[in-house]
Amino acid sequence: MRRKRSTSPHIGFVSGSGARTVMTAAVLSSYRGEGTNWRASRLRGDRLATYILGALIIATVFQQHPAIIGGPYQQYRQLLYIGFGVYGFLTFVFSAPRDDHPLIKQLAMILLYALTWWALTEILGGRLDASVILEALVPLGILFCATRIHMLRRDLRNLAIAYVLAVIFVGVATVPLGNAGTGEAAVHYIYAKNQVGPILGIATITCFWLVVRPYALWVRPSPRLIRLIGLITAGLLFTMLVALENRAGIIGVLIVTLIVLLSEYWQSPTSVRIRLTASVLVISIAVGLSGVAGAAGRSIWDSLTANRDVGNVDDLSSGRVSLIEDALAFIPDHFLLGNLFSDPAYLGVPHNYVLNKFVQFGVLGSVPFIALYVGLWRRALKGRGDAGPGEEIRDLSGKLLLFLLFVSLWEYSYPFGPGVSSAFVWMLMGARETT
Repeated sequence: MRRKRSTSPHIGFVSGSGARTVMTAAVLSSYRGEGTNWRASRLRGDRLATYILGALIIATVFQQHPAIIGGPYQQYRQLLYIGFGVYGFLTFVFSAPRDDHPLIKQLAMILLYALTWWALTEILGGRLDASVILEALVPLGILFCATRIHMLRRDLRNLAIAYVLAVIFVGVATVPLGNAGTGEAAVHYIYAKNQVGPILGIATITCFWLVVRPYALWVRPSPRLIRLIGLITAGLLFTMLVALENRAGIIGVLIVTLIVLLSEYWQSPTSVRIRLTASVLVISIAVGLSGVAGAAGRSIWDSLTANRDVGNVDDLSSGRVSLIEDALAFIPDHFLLGNLFSDPAYLGVPHNYVLNKFVQFGVLGSVPFIALYVGLWRRALKGRGDAGPGEEIRDLSGKLLLFLLFVSLWEYSYPFGPGVSSAFVWMLMGARETT
C-alpha cells in the first residue's frame, strides 16, 4: 500500500519559509486558550528548553571521552547530574502541565519501590546497591522533562544529527579502528566497551533510520547526497562498534537494522518492492564477487569470537553462562526476596536484566520491575501506525528502545542505564507524545 502523504501541518510538504510559517502556525494553534503573543512566547521557551535538554544529553556522550575518563570523570559526572537536576526542577516549576506519559507513573512507582527497599536494607542490615535507584530516576526525569515541552521536528532532527556527530567524535578518540576483530579492543578498553558500545549502537540506528526514512524529520525529503553521507556515517559508526568488539551492540544493531529494512520493504508499493528486490540481488552478487561481503563477514565474526574458544559456550560468553547457572541455582532457594537479606550473600552479577532482578529482589520481590520490562517489550514491538503527528518519532524511539532491550539480554542495567547512557532514547520516548 502506498504511503499516504501526511496532512499534518507539522510535517507538511511545503518548502522554504512557507513550510516554516505553516509549522509555526500549527504549533501555536496547539496552545489552545492562550493569547497570540503568549503562545509565541511559549513556543520560544519550549524551543530553548528543547536545546538545553539536548545539550545535556549530548554532554552524556562526552562523559565517555578518554580525556574525561582518565581525568575529572567523577567531577564531570556530578556536574552532569546537577545539570539534569536543576533542569528538571525548573521544568517542574515553570512548564505548563500536560497529560502524563503512561510510563511516567510506572517509573515513579518503581522509583518509590526501589527507595523503600533501599531504606529497609539500610535500616535492617540488608544489601541493595543504590544504583537501582538511578535506574528508575534517570529515565523518569528525562521522560518527565521531554513530555513537558513542545518539541518541533526540525529541532529534534538537529539534536539527532548533533548526537551522532558527538558519538563519532568520542568514538574516534576511543575506538582503535585498526583493531577490528583482533581482540585488542577487549584488552585495552574493557571499561569503555559496555558504555561506549550501546551509545555507538544508538547513533548507528539513528543515522541509518534517518537515511531510510527521508520524510521522517524533514519538511521536505532529504537530498540524496545527504542520505548518501548519512549511509556512510552509519557505516563508520558500525565499523567503530565492530572494532570495539561490543558483541551485544553488534548483534542488537544487526537485528534492529534488519527489522527497519523489512518494515520499509513491506510498506512500500509493489512496484517499489520489485525494483528494490532487483537492486538488492544485483548489489549482492557484485559485492559477493568482489569479496567485500566475505571480508566484512569475517571481520564481524572475528569481533564476536576474538580471543575466545568458540567450542566453549562459557568462554565465548566471557563467563556469562556460568554466572547465569549460578543465578539459576541461587534463585529457587531465595524465591521471595532474593539477595536483599540472604545469608550468605550472593556476590555474582548475572548479565541479564531479568535474572539480575530475580537475584536482587527475588522472583516475587521483582514483580514490579518485570512488569515494566515486559511492557517496554510490548511497546517497542508495536511498530508504527499511519503517518501522523508523532508517528515518525514513535517509530524511531521504538526501534532504539528495541535495541536497548536486545542489549539487556546480555547486560543487566539496560534499558534504563547504566547512568545516563540511554538518555537520548528516553528523550525521544517523551518527545513522541508532544511532537
